[in-house]
Amino acid sequence: ADPSPLTLWVLEARELRPHQGVSLGPWQLLTTLPVTTLAAACERIGWHVLRSQIQVLHKVLKSGCQIEQRQLETAVRLERVLAVARCGAAAVVGTAQRGGGTPPTRRSAPG
Repeated sequence: ADPSPLTLWVLEARELRPHQGVSLGPWQLLTTLPVTTLAAACERIGWHVLRSQIQVLHKVLKSGCQIEQRQLETAVRLERVLAVARCGAAAVVGTAQRGGGTPPTRRSAPG
């Protein structure tokens, strides 16, 4: 283990226009990347926002599309299935975001 100290930057962010009925206080983000300008701070926060969207996309792929249960014999077949599934999952996530809801998954979808 390296005993040298770790330099962290702390960003505090606040939602300027929260969704109706949502009361979020300020939140903090820790990063090892230098943050010396407002532009750098906005970039790091933007990355964090995208991270949550990517997590939702992966949840839809795993739960809704059941991508992990696919038994494909070649990488080419897997790439083809993932290409189609990603398009479908992105459409589901986008629709849910525009409607302010959570994308349905196999576990949460009615029926």
